Amino acid sequence: MEIINFKSTIQVNWKPPDYNTFKFNVDGPVRNNPGLGGLGGVIRNHLGLWKVGFIEHTP
Repeated sequence: MEIINFKSTIQVNWKPPDYNTFKFNVDGPVRNNPGLGGLGGVIRNHLGLWKVGFIEHTP
């Protein structure tokens, strides 16, 4: 098995949802396979205001 180690940067732009609606965004990293990881998410309204968020560590 070949292990490739690389880093990259990606430009990400958030766009608000339609008027009077919400947007749910999630993301998660992992280190090794299997390994430590986590995930998180946020819900924002059409003005971009944070309504609720969460994080979770995974074994």
